Amino acid sequence: MNHFTFQWTIPLAVVTATLALAAGEPVPTLTRIQSAAVVRGGKTVITLTGTGLDKVTGFDCSRKDVKLTLLPEETIEKVGPATNQPNTQRMNARVPVTGVRVQVDVPARAPTGWCDVRAITVGGASNPRRMLIADGKVSEEVEPNNDPETAQLLKLGETVSGVLIGSNDVDYFRIEGKRGQKIIAWLGTSSTDSKLPGAFEVFDSQGKMVASARDKAAEDAWADIVLPAD
Repeated sequence: MNHFTFQWTIPLAVVTATLALAAGEPVPTLTRIQSAAVVRGGKTVITLTGTGLDKVTGFDCSRKDVKLTLLPEETIEKVGPATNQPNTQRMNARVPVTGVRVQVDVPARAPTGWCDVRAITVGGASNPRRMLIADGKVSEEVEPNNDPETAQLLKLGETVSGVLIGSNDVDYFRIEGKRGQKIIAWLGTSSTDSKLPGAFEVFDSQGKMVASARDKAAEDAWADIVLPAD
């Protein structure tokens, strides 16, 4: 999380002018980043979703080697009421949820790991949301994938970013491997500050469960698996 320090040596006139400029402007709120993972050494277009994003002036990232650029031609699309906002936002159902498209540039030598992203508007800085800088292929979940027959095929080492739509949504993914091959399955819900109680189950081709995991308050769900068959 970023920490901001206010310097009391700023002249009072400057402070007054700044407050007047932001008067009446809502403080932005970020609720989601999609895709929540970007690949290093490339450019990725992501969507920041939240409220008060109609006057974005820039972004703040905890990783200074990561560049975020607003795409003006794709900016601001109303996607629905703010029903999934904190209580202070839910009190006003007229607050629209909007999305801005952002290009993320990550150097090839950038370290992998998490970073915090904030949107900056004339109303101030938003809350941070976490984004993963990954090594290897990064994909987005493709619907429909709600049953084994429509499971999305992933390659080993691939990172996928997805969203659960509703309390009854279940997502299926499929991998191909060899008997005795060791893999690690990981679900990063805790690391992204998600409210979702994340859990997953792994089944072989015969429908037998070979592993399962559930996240904890500060620990992602993961499992170390030896494939029992091809």
